[in-house]
Amino acid sequence: MFMFRKFLLLLTVCSVIVCSAACSFGADPKIMRIASHTSTKSDSYDYICETMLNRLISEYTNGSIKVEYYPASQLGSSTELIEALAMGSIQSVSGIAYDLYIGIEPLCAITVMPYLFRNFEHYRAFLETPGSVIDEVNASLAKESDVLVLGYIYRAPRVTITKGKGIRKPDDFKGMVIRSPESASNVKWLEAMGASPVTIAWSELYTSLSQGAVEGAENSITMITDFGLQDIVDYCSETNHMMMSTVIPVNKTWFEALTQDEQNAIRKAAKEVTAYSWNAFREPINASWDAFRKAGVTCIRADEIDFDAFQKQSANVYKYFVKEGYFTEDQYNRILNMKY
Repeated sequence: MFMFRKFLLLLTVCSVIVCSAACSFGADPKIMRIASHTSTKSDSYDYICETMLNRLISEYTNGSIKVEYYPASQLGSSTELIEALAMGSIQSVSGIAYDLYIGIEPLCAITVMPYLFRNFEHYRAFLETPGSVIDEVNASLAKESDVLVLGYIYRAPRVTITKGKGIRKPDDFKGMVIRSPESASNVKWLEAMGASPVTIAWSELYTSLSQGAVEGAENSITMITDFGLQDIVDYCSETNHMMMSTVIPVNKTWFEALTQDEQNAIRKAAKEVTAYSWNAFREPINASWDAFRKAGVTCIRADEIDFDAFQKQSANVYKYFVKEGYFTEDQYNRILNMKY
């Protein structure tokens, strides 16, 4: 009798193991919808980084998470994608920088203050040094908007493209109608330069420039060339007024419902893409300047830009945001004076 019971127990245990394995093998993967407004050009730097992230998530989760990727604004404008991320109707977005998160978390404005960062190394230290102000930004995003930042994709600083006349000093902006994203920081900077900013979706900019609805725009030079804007403008000015990276976020509620192994896998993928982008982002900058020259655009490089005048005229921009309660003077100064 004892041996029979032992046999039954062993048979039950084996059945549970086999059933669990079968259920696991047949289980449907969890869906991770990632939306972006990035161009799908195969040589696009942003597209390469984003598809790398998608591939690594699938690989490191052993297929337990299936990535559904929607680039080229298929699911809406940048603002709509961020709102969908916060609500959890999509699980992540790519290709969007902190400036467009200001609408759901005002503290994000501090990351894109004009001429705050002295060089790329200063900016990287801000994003990747534990205890930096970025920790406070990301904590607020997670707490108030359910958006958890896991990494970054480094980009070139923002430059200015124009039709009709080039930009070498702030006064050159006066009276010009310049496209701006739906970002308070970009709007305020353009206003400080004397321009008339108009908020237009990035996907609509080519048409707006072609039809003369706007006279220029500002963005990362790689984003500009990915969308072929070098073919319809006359000038590109290396104003470098804002350091830039896009964030790798997830919906926090969705993420925390995953297994610990799945969370670790997604974090690992985001970390690897961050490291890759730091080593890779400079090469596409040079390729973009070449694309502008080949298109016949007059390239106004940094040695022709009056940076002293730009910094002087930009000095009061951050004070507006302090006064309006977006961030504090102390937070701004901690970034400005941080060691790296």
